[in-house]
Amino acid sequence: MFTTPKQTPAEQYVLATVLTLIATVFVVLRFMARRVRRNRIELDDWLIVFALVFTYVTAVFMIVGTAKGNQGQHMDFDTHGQPILNERYIWFLKMLYAGQLSQMLAIGPTKISMLLLYRRIFRGKIFDYVTYTLIILVSVWTVAFFFANMFECVPISESWKNAPGLGGNPHCIDAIPMYLSQVYSDVILDAMILVVPIPLIWKLRLPTKQKIAVSSIFLIGILSIAASCAKMIVFNFVGHQLEGQPDVSYFLTPIVYWPLIEANLQIMAACMAMLRPLFIQMAQSQWYQSLRRSLGSRDSGYTKSYDDQRTPINDNSDLSNGYEGRLNPGLENNTREANVEHLPLGKLNPARLSDGILVEREFAMTSDKLEM
Repeated sequence: MFTTPKQTPAEQYVLATVLTLIATVFVVLRFMARRVRRNRIELDDWLIVFALVFTYVTAVFMIVGTAKGNQGQHMDFDTHGQPILNERYIWFLKMLYAGQLSQMLAIGPTKISMLLLYRRIFRGKIFDYVTYTLIILVSVWTVAFFFANMFECVPISESWKNAPGLGGNPHCIDAIPMYLSQVYSDVILDAMILVVPIPLIWKLRLPTKQKIAVSSIFLIGILSIAASCAKMIVFNFVGHQLEGQPDVSYFLTPIVYWPLIEANLQIMAACMAMLRPLFIQMAQSQWYQSLRRSLGSRDSGYTKSYDDQRTPINDNSDLSNGYEGRLNPGLENNTREANVEHLPLGKLNPARLSDGILVEREFAMTSDKLEM
C-alpha cells in the first residue's frame, strides 16, 4: 500500500531547485540550437520561456512555504490533539494556494508549445485539424482549472483559513474531486499529445531503426507522462488520507512538489526534440574529430567515413501524396536531405527539418565488412 514518504525541509529545497535548474539548462540549449541553425525564434520557443518563468515562480512558492511555513513538516497540536493554526501553517496555506495557480501557467503553455512544434514540422489538413483541436482543448483546460483553483474559496482569503477545500471551511468547495479531475484530464492530454506525431513518422520511407530513432525524440515525453501518472496516484492517495486527518501540512506536501516535477520534465521533453543541431555541431567540432581519430587509431581495422548526402529542397518540392502545400516563404534555399515517403495524413514540412527530423545516412567501410 502506498504511504507518504518521510519528508524533510532539505528535501523540499532540493526538489524545488535541482530539477528547475536542469530544465533551465535545456531551455538555454534549445535557444543555442536555434542560433546554430540561424532559425528565428518562434512562438513555441517563447511559450517555453513563459512556462519556465512560472516554474521558477512555483519553486519560489515551494521554498517560502518550507522556510516560513511548515511544508513537509508536521503541524503543532494542542493538548487535545487539535492542530494549532499558527503563522507557519498560514504561510504554508498561502504558498499552497499561490503554487496551485502558478503551476497551471507552467504546465499548460508547455503542452501548447509542443503542439506548435509539431505544426512546424508536419503539415496536412487532417494533422492541422487534430493539432488545432488539441491546442484549443489544452487552452480551455488551463484556463478552466486556473480559475477553479483561484476561486476554490470565496472570498479568496478563506483559502488560507482552517484547511480550506477539505471539509473544514463552509466558504470553500470540496477540492478533492476538483484536484482528481485535474490530474486525470492532465494524463489524458499528455497521452494524446505524445502519440500525435508517431503515425506520420512511421509513414516515412525509412528503415525501421531510423523510424524508432526519430520516434524516440518525441517519446521522451513519456517521462512527463510518467510524472503525470505519479501525480495522479499521489493525489488519489492524499485525497483518501486527508479524510479526518488533522496533519494537513504534512500530508498535503506531495501535491505541492509533484506538479513542479511534472512541469520541469515536460519542459525538458519539449526542448529535447530541438537539440539535434547542437549534437551535429559537436560531432563536427575539431576536438570531437580528434578524439574520434585517437580512438579509431587503436582499432585493428581501417575505417573511412563519407559525408552525409543531402538532397536540396526547393519551394516546388512535393512531399505529400496528392495534398497541396509548400515551403514557408523565404526558405526556398534551405537544403537538407529528405528521404521522405508520401504521407497519407499530410506531409513533412521541409522548412523545419532542422528542428529534429533530418534523415542522414553514414556509410562506414572497414577491412571486414560494409555496414550502413
